[in-house]
Amino acid sequence: MLVADLKQELNKPYSTKLIKKGYGYCFCICDDLTPEKKSEWEKILDDEIVKIDPSAPKSKVVTASDLARWASQYPAIIVKFFQPQFVNSLAFEHWGRNITKLTSEYVEVNLWASIKQQIIEHTNFNNIPNTAILPIQGEAGVGKTRLVYETLLRIQGAKNLVLYAIDKKALDLAYPLAREQQAKTILVADECFPQTQAEIKNILNGVTDRVRVICIDNSGERIDTFAQQLWLERIPEENVDTILKKNFVNVPPDRRRAYVHLSRGFIRLAADLCNQDSQIASQGNINSALSDTRTYLCNRLNDDIKLRVVEAISLFRKVGYRDEVREEIDFLCEILKSDGDNIIEIAQQLKDVPGYVAFAGRYLYITPEIIAQVSFEGAWKRWIKYDPPAFLDKIPQPLLDAFLHRVSTSSSEEVRRIVGEFFQHWVAQLQPIDLSDVSKVEKLIVLIEINPEDYLPQLNNLIDRASKEELLKVKGGFINGVGTRRSLVWLAEKMAAFPEFFSYAESILWKLALAETEFNIGNNATHVWQELFRIYLSGTAVSFIERIDLLETRLSSENEEEINLALECLNKAFDTEGSRILGSPIVAGRIPPENWQPQTQLELKECLDRALDVVLNAARSNITHLQAGALKIAIDRIPALLSYGYLEHIKTLFLKENTSQEILVSLIRRLEDFIRFNSDASEEVTQWLQSLIPDDFHGRLIQTVGKSPWSYSLRDKKEAWQQEMNSWLPDTSASKPYSV
Repeated sequence: MLVADLKQELNKPYSTKLIKKGYGYCFCICDDLTPEKKSEWEKILDDEIVKIDPSAPKSKVVTASDLARWASQYPAIIVKFFQPQFVNSLAFEHWGRNITKLTSEYVEVNLWASIKQQIIEHTNFNNIPNTAILPIQGEAGVGKTRLVYETLLRIQGAKNLVLYAIDKKALDLAYPLAREQQAKTILVADECFPQTQAEIKNILNGVTDRVRVICIDNSGERIDTFAQQLWLERIPEENVDTILKKNFVNVPPDRRRAYVHLSRGFIRLAADLCNQDSQIASQGNINSALSDTRTYLCNRLNDDIKLRVVEAISLFRKVGYRDEVREEIDFLCEILKSDGDNIIEIAQQLKDVPGYVAFAGRYLYITPEIIAQVSFEGAWKRWIKYDPPAFLDKIPQPLLDAFLHRVSTSSSEEVRRIVGEFFQHWVAQLQPIDLSDVSKVEKLIVLIEINPEDYLPQLNNLIDRASKEELLKVKGGFINGVGTRRSLVWLAEKMAAFPEFFSYAESILWKLALAETEFNIGNNATHVWQELFRIYLSGTAVSFIERIDLLETRLSSENEEEINLALECLNKAFDTEGSRILGSPIVAGRIPPENWQPQTQLELKECLDRALDVVLNAARSNITHLQAGALKIAIDRIPALLSYGYLEHIKTLFLKENTSQEILVSLIRRLEDFIRFNSDASEEVTQWLQSLIPDDFHGRLIQTVGKSPWSYSLRDKKEAWQQEMNSWLPDTSASKPYSV
């Protein structure tokens, strides 16, 4: 290369700009040079640099040999570009591609802030730690590996130092890292068991100046030789929901909430469910997702004895293991052919890691729910499938309810059918008087949740056969409390979400509402039944048109009490705002469908049209109290009806000559209020109001004094009613007094 070429290269505009800012100039050539030639070129370049900025760093000529020597000090670069002896590891970008595939958008977890900071400090090569190893522990699937990745991603330059490997493969990397005297590396050892960590520590503790290791451990075993061991707590469900919402925008909130409930803080499981959402939605349950979770569970435990313990416990919602409920675990001993102490010891191990067994007081149970479901499926195949009656017959009574609850929440449709059929004879013997029996209703409700197709109609029939006196004896309280009404109402409310069960649920609530006993409770049978007929937030997937048709049939009753209850409901059918308490995310082993609601303004208007038709038909009825109730609804809803453009419809209801003075006064008051608080009220409304005001003495008297005091005070005319009367009363100065 000529001297002129070197000078020309250095004096290019961009190069001179950076040199003036204090940057060093390097000239790289894809060849080798003798030391003398390199020195000669560097002197030429340095002379030119001084002309630009005398204080700038000296130049550096770099050859291919220099690059090879430098790259060999960074195994992560070798893996990325050359991959020699590090074939069993991943470079940072390849590792990142795998770990971010399911949830591309990361959400910071404040609960883990201190652990994140310790990762940053451990990988800072300006500090020399006491040990090369930083162990990070926690339950499988809570997000340990993702936290490490996202933390390293945000450390400048770290990604060029990172190698990722799993357990023994990380150990294999430790030896060459120890031998390479210049190698600078951050080794991420995932799924790294304590024994492997101890070996890596022994190999690399002498090179903490250039090698740092982050060991991610699911075992839960404490290592005595490590002073610092970080534990990642399972994150709250609201954080899981935030993560899912950001990464799975097309999953509806109700189903997303169900997946959060099923995963209970295990992000990996929740994300897997969201990833299979379309398949789950098409089937109406999560059975389609269970096979993948089953594989995950088997691989995670990797021990048939532990798997058998998890499966045996999963047969029941909870199992007593000490004190007066110790007999329950004895049944597990019979299943597992093992002693209770051994089962408890294994359960204790599984409690710590991976966290699938939970202890609560005298009981233990399986968590999260998705693990309970796949474990129950395995238990059914292992111990029950080939002779269900034999197993069901020998379940001790204390565990029977726990078994039925597990079937209701965690089993397939086939299992529900088999278990449900086993109890058909018992249900067939129930009588209306049994609706007040807590233990019988508890068992019936669980059976309904197991097999709603068979048992919900039987509950409906039972309630339908009951007299009002018998239903009034069905008092409040929750199951295991002092009554059964709360549980029956709650069950019907949940089942109403499904179109196939709506008619039974509505009928149950209707009958309980007609025999209401919980007048001071906001979600009593009456209010829950009325909510079913709202346009929005109805709690059901049944369309409004179908529901309002059903309500109209309720209005056709000859019973005044039933008509009044239906009228009250019809009034609330016009509500387009409000709130609703979220129900259970899983009902009878299914994810409830979304509430039906109009998708367009046109569809909303169709709903209002139909509701108004029902009011108009009722107002034309020959039944006096039905007609009066319908007119009252029209008056109550005038602001909304006028806003939606139903003036002409309303006018047909209130012809002046056919409307009583009492109703006319209420109508006029409502119209006056509407005009007063709606500055854009049409002239037609004002004209209609004027046409309604009576012109005879009696009518005008009622019209004037019938107003409440605040009606005048709103206009700052507290004496206006006297002035109004004086304007139309006869002249009292005449010789003969006027008498009324």
